[in-house]
Amino acid sequence: MSVEIKFDEKKLVKSLDRLYKKWSPDVKKQVAKSAYNIHREAVQNVPVGADANLKVSLQTKFRDQGYTSEIGSGVLTGKALIYAEVVEFGRKPGGFPPWKENSGLYRWVKLKLGIAGKMTKSVAFLIARKIAKYGFKGQPYLHPAFKHEEPIFIREIKKIFKKVK
Repeated sequence: MSVEIKFDEKKLVKSLDRLYKKWSPDVKKQVAKSAYNIHREAVQNVPVGADANLKVSLQTKFRDQGYTSEIGSGVLTGKALIYAEVVEFGRKPGGFPPWKENSGLYRWVKLKLGIAGKMTKSVAFLIARKIAKYGFKGQPYLHPAFKHEEPIFIREIKKIFKKVK
């Protein structure tokens, strides 16, 4: 016993193309809207630091003709801040973080704690030693923004597909 299924390939392709043309612009708009919502909320969630470098480094990039967005530190420039991921996820104990001149920690000690001169390097070293020994918890800013927008995005995409017939 066998079953044979036949369909008109040209008709199917034509129907799929028609549907694609109907929902494609709305899907792209929703991807952009959700991406910008995530970006805005992530910027608001960034922990207050010595400067606004992390906030300013957050960028939104679109690819795949607008069907995909990427939000993060330096996604447009390719120059992500080294500490962006560490702020988001934290750091486990082990190994010294960069602490010498021109490191993020050195600048943080100088700007946030107001310690200048030879003491800056000493304080940066002591903080780096503590981080190496104990690590520290992350202060998520991007992931919570994504989790907040995710159900909204799914709901809106479902609406788009329901209205297209």
